[in-house]
Amino acid sequence: MKDERIRKAYADCPMELDTKVLVMLLSLGDDVQADVESWLTALDHTLRNPPNWVVVAGLVNVSTSSPLTVGRVSIEPKTEKRFGELASSCVSGDLPSNWKDCFERIETEAILITHVQAPNETLARRQADALFRETVACVRLFAFLDGYTEPIGLQGTVAQPGPTFIAAISEHLERQDIRMVTVSMSADNKRGKAPLNLQEAAWTTSERFRSVKDVLSKDISIRTELEKRFLRAMHWFGEALVEPDKTDAFLKFCIALEALLGQSDLLSNIATPMAEKAAFALGRTTAERIQIFNEVKKLYGHRSRIVHGSLDVSGDSLETAKMKTIVAGLLQAFVDNNWMSIFSHWSQFANWFDERRFSEPS
Repeated sequence: MKDERIRKAYADCPMELDTKVLVMLLSLGDDVQADVESWLTALDHTLRNPPNWVVVAGLVNVSTSSPLTVGRVSIEPKTEKRFGELASSCVSGDLPSNWKDCFERIETEAILITHVQAPNETLARRQADALFRETVACVRLFAFLDGYTEPIGLQGTVAQPGPTFIAAISEHLERQDIRMVTVSMSADNKRGKAPLNLQEAAWTTSERFRSVKDVLSKDISIRTELEKRFLRAMHWFGEALVEPDKTDAFLKFCIALEALLGQSDLLSNIATPMAEKAAFALGRTTAERIQIFNEVKKLYGHRSRIVHGSLDVSGDSLETAKMKTIVAGLLQAFVDNNWMSIFSHWSQFANWFDERRFSEPS
């Protein structure tokens, strides 16, 4: 019985629920209520000790077949709400009385429950909102790097996450004193397809993303300039991934690139410096760097024609796909090359680029 399998997963969990992070992905079948009751029971004692707060959020979009209220947020039938709107639904102590009903009626969506320690509701919301934004951006990026063609937050499109996807969540929250349970209710899961192995999925870790985990666990006030650039770029990359309009997605990928590599004193001529930095970061040889340089220059010509209204590119996806690949490669290069640890100030990073651009690797 699935209920017993979940109880066993909690019993075999190598961490204490009241002191460590819990990341559990549950694949729900027809016995939705039994699953919900089992993990609510397991989490019950962590949710009843003030001044702790339970913050309820749906990630990405939520739609329902009938009116639904989650905490203080009302959702009308067949409408969508962004996760940020639901993130503001914050209750003290216990879960909303209609929580089980919520799980049975929310369609093709993931629900995030976090246990936040804060002295009051306002600070709890603020902490949770910031955490949710960064978590969503992190998940979208790493799900994409895991090979998902349409990663949308924690939705059913990533019902069988790879090790990179899981590491992005578990390592992000490791130092946050937060217990998180993610329940996937995709249509495929309801039909019994692509079941998750709870233990293998929940406790996969990756040394590769230690630098990202360290950045996300830092207080905002002590993050370096380069770390802030990376997080802003990661956010816009995630927004572009879930943008249905290809032209808008292309522009958001451009914003991500400029957030990562842009310079305020070059706003009137950004194409060349963007192309040079992207070429050096991604190219392994001089020939590859020249090819990337030319490609980015062409993409910025495309961007200029969109922004200045001389080009109607409705439905155009080729340039969007190219820019997505470039930005994803740059974000991955920041992680793989440990640049956020090597450099703290943008000027150091920019000088390092200038000294080595278009040089043949030794």
